[in-house]
Amino acid sequence: MTTTLQQEAQQRGFTLTFNQAGITPVPLLEGWQMTQEEFANLADDVRDNFRARADELQHEIAQLAREMRRLNKEADEKVSEIDAEVVRVTLSPIIDELQEKYSDFPEVVDYLAQVESDMAKNLEVFKPKEAPQTPALPFPMPSMPINGDDFFTRYKVNCLVDNTNCQGGPVIFEFSPTYYNLFGRIDYRTRMGTFTTDLSMIKCGAMHRANGGYLVLQARDVLFSPLSWDALKRTLRNGGVRVENIGEQNSPLLSATLRPQANPNNAKVIMVGSPQLIQML
Repeated sequence: MTTTLQQEAQQRGFTLTFNQAGITPVPLLEGWQMTQEEFANLADDVRDNFRARADELQHEIAQLAREMRRLNKEADEKVSEIDAEVVRVTLSPIIDELQEKYSDFPEVVDYLAQVESDMAKNLEVFKPKEAPQTPALPFPMPSMPINGDDFFTRYKVNCLVDNTNCQGGPVIFEFSPTYYNLFGRIDYRTRMGTFTTDLSMIKCGAMHRANGGYLVLQARDVLFSPLSWDALKRTLRNGGVRVENIGEQNSPLLSATLRPQANPNNAKVIMVGSPQLIQML
């Protein structure tokens, strides 16, 4: 395409220069590019004729550039459609099998459908990439995830509680009923001067483990643990446990945090204490 355009320009008495500003036609004199002085020494009518032909050529170049951009865009869209179709053909049998396996759990079926849709929208992440060649350094550098390792975390499942082997409802004794021990927390890792986290770093608390069963607490320890008593009452009233770190909004450190949805909870809380303390409550 560039060669054809250059030939067309030469037939009209120009050569084309390519730079960051774009494509610029330069007038020719006996096959050689004119200098500014040579162009200024031309007769007025000759200069006007060169300018008119240059404007016409510039207009055609702009039209050709727009057409090329349109064709490139259409080609990219076609390639994306083909890639997406290949992904769907590859994923559909796997997703369909899993959805059938977990058909009794609508939330899981919906999640798998979202995974399939998300993977089709992020094809570039799944394509193999060559590791960049970096010069050897005299000191070790901390390893960083490559090829979108952080991205794939979004497809992981963070199993907070596993009661597969539990006979009947769980019975949990929490002897240190601090806020985080009761309601869970969100851990962080440091990276490039900031704190980051992801769904795999959400940790459960005793209320999660006691869901569907019983949570036994020493009343005195709960009352003497900051924020635990108020949070416990609020959780029992709302019927859901929300994992959130306290005091983050007042932290001077930069961090990327999460706000997980509240987990429905029907645990029964048994408060153990002296008769005087129970009567006071």
